[in-house]
Amino acid sequence: MSRDTATQSASRCSCGHSLTWEHREGYGGRRSLAFCQNPDCGILTTVLPEGIQPEHGLAACLLGPIAPRRYLKPWVRLYFRTAAWGFIWRPCPQVCPDCAGEITVHLGLPPLVERQTDPYEVLMCLTCGATGMAWWLTGERTTIAIEGSEWVEPSGTVLILRRVLEERAARNREGSAWDFE
Repeated sequence: MSRDTATQSASRCSCGHSLTWEHREGYGGRRSLAFCQNPDCGILTTVLPEGIQPEHGLAACLLGPIAPRRYLKPWVRLYFRTAAWGFIWRPCPQVCPDCAGEITVHLGLPPLVERQTDPYEVLMCLTCGATGMAWWLTGERTTIAIEGSEWVEPSGTVLILRRVLEERAARNREGSAWDFE
């Protein structure tokens, strides 16, 4: 009897209903996942009828031998993405006013004639996500503070910051930043 036949005939959920198995062959061997057919139960299992339990259960079944990526907070993802785009974040000597964290960074944005509504300065705490942005609007310095919680469901200010940085990065990729004519 093949392994698939044995799996299909010996597969029962703890509720008594049958399990439907999905199998994946790939690098690192065979991986299996079963769903209970009982709509009231609906359990998922990765334990084969032979009693073999994968080391990391569902993650092992879905990802195979590839380790899952570590979760990065939204502001840390923006930091790494913009650094990859060529923005230069510098260490900031001030501690974070929200969490007293010492991992704070500063991004200075050069003024652009055609983008006068862009912030000229961004301060960010990589620990808690507290962010400050500064603009020159009608000759006055205007600042906005963003709390770390505003990054989870991005607030309008977070979306504006992301848009400004994306558009400036696209502009630099197009080469218009080096147009000296």
